Amino acid sequence: MLYDNEGSDMCKTVRYTTPPHHHITDQVLALTIENTSSLSMSGIPPSNALYPIYEVTLTAELGVYLKSMDPQAEARSELIVAMSDCSPAEVAGFVHYLPLRGSTDACGITYIAVAQHARRQGVARALMDELRKAYPHIGLSCPIEKVEIFEKLGLQVVGANHNHVEMNTDEEPTPGAIGVLDVEPLFQSPEVLDLQAKLVMKHKRSGLKQAQQELARLYHRDCSRVASFVRDRKVT
Repeated sequence: MLYDNEGSDMCKTVRYTTPPHHHITDQVLALTIENTSSLSMSGIPPSNALYPIYEVTLTAELGVYLKSMDPQAEARSELIVAMSDCSPAEVAGFVHYLPLRGSTDACGITYIAVAQHARRQGVARALMDELRKAYPHIGLSCPIEKVEIFEKLGLQVVGANHNHVEMNTDEEPTPGAIGVLDVEPLFQSPEVLDLQAKLVMKHKRSGLKQAQQELARLYHRDCSRVASFVRDRKVT
């Protein structure tokens, strides 16, 4: 099922509760690839030797959610896309989210991205405005660098989530859990195993171990930064 609505002056929004047409899915997954660093919980930089693995698995994970969208499923998953007014078949941005179990008006955002050429044109606001119509209580986690953006979109800092800042539209987030799919098999898929083998040939095992160590250092650094950031926010 889809809900077609007017968004900003630059786009219109469409909300999907069932799998979107393949031309929408393809563009959403392409945007995911373009934004792997900002969408990944690890914040992996493109310079890291393991980046191709994260690129493939992140996209595959979202692909599984999009194919499995079902309003009656235990692990419900929904999508809103912003379509460009200049090119009505072009996806300018998207937000993917999971409704909270036992709640009719709360959800958690898993991924949100805007095409580079469509930024600073109200696309993110149009996506969030459309999401609020269905779910006024919204939560997400993001890197420190994204906090200001989401504050402008009506969210506030409520805590720390490891290396990410927890944000919500409410001071007291709606209690509840989201249904998640088992995506662990993706990491053992033939595509990923083949890619791992190619990366071993290119970087050697020592190079991939170094890449893992770099990610671990980045993670611990960001956990410390987030803890300090949230602590300072609560003090002020």
